Amino acid sequence: MKKISYLLGTWFGTGYFPVAPGTAGSFVAIPFVWYFAIMGKIPLFIFIITTLILGVIASYVISADSHLDDPQIVVIDEVHGQAISLFLIPASFFHLNSISTWLVVLFSFGAFRFFDIWKPFPASFFDQKVHNGWGMMLDDTMAGIYAMFSTYLFYLLLIKIFGG
Repeated sequence: MKKISYLLGTWFGTGYFPVAPGTAGSFVAIPFVWYFAIMGKIPLFIFIITTLILGVIASYVISADSHLDDPQIVVIDEVHGQAISLFLIPASFFHLNSISTWLVVLFSFGAFRFFDIWKPFPASFFDQKVHNGWGMMLDDTMAGIYAMFSTYLFYLLLIKIFGG
């Protein structure tokens, strides 16, 4: 259980990145999120719920093992939040050769990192008051929700300017 928790919690070792592991985790999440996003809302939703559940368990195990409230090596919370950030974008919008798609994906990455670092309420509540796997995951859930709405507004703006 401990080895699997470390494998998933660090998102296959990404959490050991020496500089800004949270940013690295969010960046490495993009291909996974893209894959589930092009499959549609239900597969992406399942990925979001799965990373939440596995993230709570892995975060709890790693936190207890390391005796830290929020070990920096845990980045499955960033994967989870990054997945949420693209939830409202239609599957049909995702094309590898589309500049608009890449702009939306990069915007979602930036928006998620912004909200994850800023932690506006209630993300700050979960970060400061809930000291377990749930706290580690729910602050990124909130950052992902803020990023999801911001990304959707950016997507609508791009569609309005450049057409569908």
